[in-house]
Amino acid sequence: MDVFIENPAGINIKNIYNEKTFEFIKSRPYSRATPFAYGFIIGTKSGDGDALDCFIITNQPLKSGQRVTCEPLASLEYFEDDELDHKILMRIKGGKRELHQPELKTN
Repeated sequence: MDVFIENPAGINIKNIYNEKTFEFIKSRPYSRATPFAYGFIIGTKSGDGDALDCFIITNQPLKSGQRVTCEPLASLEYFEDDELDHKILMRIKGGKRELHQPELKTN
């Protein structure tokens, strides 16, 4: 699946692109930094009429406007601006899938 990257990981600005032409439209402040690179799956349509949104789980730095081929890992219920919004968790095709759970402290 081809993914168009709208936002690199770790920024609290949301870049908005035209999903058909991939032209940049505008940026706006976002309530929190994205944990991973964020974008949409090219050629898809979700229930709201927009392309399916996704996070790309990778340590590889990805830039706004970049296209990458990815594989789906899971779906995620995500609250964005106090509204439920489903996201797809992806990885770079053939890439490593490494998620580390924080160490739990016990007394």
